[in-house]
Amino acid sequence: MDGAMPPSTAASKNLLAPCSACNPVVPALVAVAGERAGICFLEFFAAAIRNPHTRRAYSRAVADFLLWCEHHAVPSIAAVQPLHVAAWIVNRRGIGTLLAG
Repeated sequence: MDGAMPPSTAASKNLLAPCSACNPVVPALVAVAGERAGICFLEFFAAAIRNPHTRRAYSRAVADFLLWCEHHAVPSIAAVQPLHVAAWIVNRRGIGTLLAG
């Protein structure tokens, strides 16, 4: 391997924005939804998920989903609808697409 990050990891590095409430960095699509969204995002990963393996797996899935959202012009996490999640799952499984883009 040449030491390069996988595409989803490399791309997710560019999707980060500061969280004004608590200094940590949250994904940009979360940050644009407001301070409360940033706090909820951080609390979910810090407090709700205790197993480090589960936290890493969820983190990878969230990074992949947020990258998908960015590519499909979803402006913030607050704009996500059930159809977005369903389309991402279909796309991730490689069985077609529900949304153009």
